Amino acid sequence: ESYPTLYLNDGIEYLERVRVNIIADNLIGARQLRPIIIVFVAPLDRMKEYWLNSDYVRFLITEIVFKVDTKYRTLKNVDFRAIGGASLGGLIAAYAAMRRSDIFGKVLGQSSAFWVNSMRLLHDIGNLPRRSITWYLEVGSYEPLLDLNRQVKAVLLARGYNISYREFHAGHNWTHWRDAMPDGLIY
Repeated sequence: ESYPTLYLNDGIEYLERVRVNIIADNLIGARQLRPIIIVFVAPLDRMKEYWLNSDYVRFLITEIVFKVDTKYRTLKNVDFRAIGGASLGGLIAAYAAMRRSDIFGKVLGQSSAFWVNSMRLLHDIGNLPRRSITWYLEVGSYEPLLDLNRQVKAVLLARGYNISYREFHAGHNWTHWRDAMPDGLIY
């Protein structure tokens, strides 16, 4: 059998703080999630790599995705490869999918920091040709990122993207992202 893959930016944080591996195992055991390979990608210089960095996206694809697809039984179809992250990790996930929708067909963004570079990615989503990407975005209602994530949702809907969007009564923190993770994985 071959499996879908999810590449998570800030991978160590997702392992230690969110315990996404345990969440995924529980969802698989409850038959709410099909078995999946999760790749936990840890940054060396988070601020540089996640700041709309095309070199990071190139490295992620040529070094990590290529090796995972070579070594493991992955479903290599774009519909079965997702990328995700929180805050700047969610931003670079969305950026990677917009730049390489031939590689990443799904985005899991938690409190994505769309404000970077004068909201450049929001502009790109609204103006670049529509990509075949499925989006799961969520944000806390106590975050300064709330209005901007609502704007991104509106632009995605207006452009005809397939999107699930949720707001949680939470702030910008790993506890919030842990609590929201099951919905993101299932979607």
